Amino acid sequence: MKHFILGTAGHIDHGKTLLVKALTGIDCDTHDEEKKRGITIHLGFAHLDFPSGEVVGIVDMPGHKDFIHTMVSGASGIDIALLAISADSGIMPQTREHLWIMQALGIEKGLVAMTKVDAVDSETAEIAEEDIKSFIKGTFLEKSPIIRVSSVTGQGIEELRREIFELVKISEPRTGEGIFRMYPDRIFSIPGFGSVLTGSVVEGKVKKEEKVFLIPGKGREFRIRRMERHGKETDEIFTGDRASVNLVGLEREDFVRGTLISNRLLEQTRMIDSRITLFKDVKKLPVWSNVIFLLGTNELQARVHLISADVLKPGESADVQLQLSKSVVTRYGDRFIVRSTSDDCTLGGGYVTDSHPLHHRRRTEKVRKKTARIAEGGFSAAIYEEIGKKGGVVRLSNISRSMNVHENQILMEVEKTKKISVFTHKNDFILAERDEEISVRKKIPAIIRSFIEKNPLLNRGPTSDEIKNSAFAKKGQVYGEFILKLLDDLRKNGIVGKKGENWSMVGETEEMDQKQVEWVGIVGKFLEDAGLKIPRYGELAQHAAKFKMGEKDLNLVLNYLVSKKKAYRIEGEYISTKTVEEAKKALTKEISHSDRGLTVAQFRDLIGGNRKICLLLFALFDAEGLTVRKGDLRFVIRKS
Repeated sequence: MKHFILGTAGHIDHGKTLLVKALTGIDCDTHDEEKKRGITIHLGFAHLDFPSGEVVGIVDMPGHKDFIHTMVSGASGIDIALLAISADSGIMPQTREHLWIMQALGIEKGLVAMTKVDAVDSETAEIAEEDIKSFIKGTFLEKSPIIRVSSVTGQGIEELRREIFELVKISEPRTGEGIFRMYPDRIFSIPGFGSVLTGSVVEGKVKKEEKVFLIPGKGREFRIRRMERHGKETDEIFTGDRASVNLVGLEREDFVRGTLISNRLLEQTRMIDSRITLFKDVKKLPVWSNVIFLLGTNELQARVHLISADVLKPGESADVQLQLSKSVVTRYGDRFIVRSTSDDCTLGGGYVTDSHPLHHRRRTEKVRKKTARIAEGGFSAAIYEEIGKKGGVVRLSNISRSMNVHENQILMEVEKTKKISVFTHKNDFILAERDEEISVRKKIPAIIRSFIEKNPLLNRGPTSDEIKNSAFAKKGQVYGEFILKLLDDLRKNGIVGKKGENWSMVGETEEMDQKQVEWVGIVGKFLEDAGLKIPRYGELAQHAAKFKMGEKDLNLVLNYLVSKKKAYRIEGEYISTKTVEEAKKALTKEISHSDRGLTVAQFRDLIGGNRKICLLLFALFDAEGLTVRKGDLRFVIRKS
């Protein structure tokens, strides 16, 4: 079954609550003050049942300008927006404000209900509909149906119900993946059960009898005794559910506005990096400004420090650092709203790019580039930067805690990028910057050789601890585990060897026996005889097998030839050093005293090879600094 929450939005007295009652039969105005004043003050809740078994939770949000903070807390968990605009009043201030807020919160699906059509004639209704079409143009509602309805006569109610169901059918529900997070928006007591919290599940799932935490708080655990979804008892609630949770031992004083329920004790923060966008027709923001920050059910003071701009103008976006008046729990991608400190104007909204950033005291070019890189690079860029903050290597469990993101979500995101390497480690994983891995892979053989050269009388290679302490002593325990992973990987690839506790370069620290000496000569001659016709690895293996060389033996010999500079390994292919030097000599003789360059085709004709070996040789020469590429031409920049 799909799990969706629909939220009503729109100006006060545009018929949202009556519309929900017409759709569901449920009156969302349950408080005496609401009935007395005839307006919605608190969030109202209902549900819409469909014959297919699908149930859509409904949050009825207040339309009065004094209750925008309540509207935001209700809108933060919704999947589908139902914007109500009355035919007799048309577009009003909170109509605009609510639409802008929903857009800023990242809501992508919705419908428009033109209410009170019974109060106007057909011509007025036509004019109102045209105004609505113009109003929603360029927003997420632009292609949404506009249904004319009357909660008094029942006109259009069935059509609206069908349109909601069609939208549910074609929509992909949010998954139950992730750490369970639910922002309760009210608390009440039931005799015999105790305190009950209700709210929208924004992420993850939780089962009855599980332990959960209230955050912020003292880290107390509570057991879930009973749960309801849309008024019916259930054993599990998911992302996209409107639910109530009965926690054993919960007292009213344990709950304050902004409380989060989670199945993990999540990290809190008073500083976040984000990208915010100002609405049109609001005041501009200087480098420093004070705002009211609304996230989930949180409402608190915040100070905005612009990072990527000197002034943020209406309709524009900027990367900022927000300094909050109290701690909140958040993660990458969470949406929020900012309002003026007088609380009479919604300024804009944004999303979290770093929930635990470094303090950007100065807006340096490096800081600007980093914040932009995360904001524009998505979640994988945020993970990469978090790894960098922790020295380039980190345990998955550690980064999961610091980012308040489930381990599986991080691993799924890491698979999408080539900038992060993943290593299994016991019951955890190690994540490393790919550049860091490449750098260390190159350093390890040099460390082993250096140790042997400096300690000739030891007649052995370094131990694992000696390798770690020689260059990585201050990197910490996780980095040491990372080094061991790379050492083991290099050993499996035949680049380094291990005898007892000591590491060595294959073919360098031990004397070769007669058979190995013969194998080196056989493979070296085979490569020389192949010349410009690069042998495939299968051909090498087939030739080696004739002399009783297994694949492991062959790899050891090839690595020895490369280490002794008798052969080159270029992009996984092996070429005799003699062949490389002859090609290099021919190239330098041809163009070293000329201003003209050489194409791949011309180089091929010069040495009599094929295109493949020419590309490999050019890659080698470029890396060595012998040649430089400009367009399709190569130029010699130094003599061989």
